[in-house]
Amino acid sequence: SRRGIAALEQALSTYQAKGQALGPAAAATAENLDALRQAGKDMVDLSLDIKNAERSRTLALVANLKRQLLVAGLCVIASGLALAWLLARKILRALGVIVQATADIGQGRFKPLKSPQADDETGLVIEAFNRMTRELERRQAQLVQEKKLSSLGVLTSGIAHQLNNPLNNISTSCQILIEEHGQCEPAFAGRMLTNIQQEVLRARDIVKGLLEFSRAKDFSLKPTALAPVVAGAFRLVSSQTPSGITLSRDVPEDLVLHLDAARMQEVLINLLLNAVQAMDAPSGA
Repeated sequence: SRRGIAALEQALSTYQAKGQALGPAAAATAENLDALRQAGKDMVDLSLDIKNAERSRTLALVANLKRQLLVAGLCVIASGLALAWLLARKILRALGVIVQATADIGQGRFKPLKSPQADDETGLVIEAFNRMTRELERRQAQLVQEKKLSSLGVLTSGIAHQLNNPLNNISTSCQILIEEHGQCEPAFAGRMLTNIQQEVLRARDIVKGLLEFSRAKDFSLKPTALAPVVAGAFRLVSSQTPSGITLSRDVPEDLVLHLDAARMQEVLINLLLNAVQAMDAPSGA
């Protein structure tokens, strides 16, 4: 310290003064020599005190530096652990959302994920997942439509045969009316016209059911009476049923379910066609 240096300088000055006071060797007295030795001893003691003080100060600085480094290291480790925990939590949360969305896709619910605010790797993964979801939804819609068209192709020949009967009846009734024009009784003509109307309505229902089945519609769940849906499916499949197989249904007229009518009709048609085709011989119901 400055105080110790000043004391050492003072001791050095005293030592020099004592040394100069001795003069020639013959003039040196025991008292002067003792004073010189004491001044030298004081100077050495001050030097040792300064050395020990500086050593203690240096050791204290080193110990303080070690404590600061330890605290800084612990802070860095704690910050790293906290950052790793936050990143792991963020990543695991995003993975959990993706896992749930994947399960929803497996059940046919194509719902895009909400993109995060931060533009980082997680956001890029979610955006890629949403693109995949949209593509899967589009592909599924194509597959559904292709499956529907495939079923429609199977039904076409039977529908043509099914339409042929009302058209033949209409043609026969019209031919009779033309031939009996002006000569038949009004009651007979009324029965012929009624028959024509019934056959026209029958053909209209067949064509209407076919058009509704082939038309692409968005998936929509709503309360729907099940009996008309089943009746439409039976009407379309009946033309593909061999003579030895009887289709029967037992659906309450007042049964209303929360469903998509078009999709349910597709399911029923596929089930009925598969059941009919699975029979080796047309001998059952």
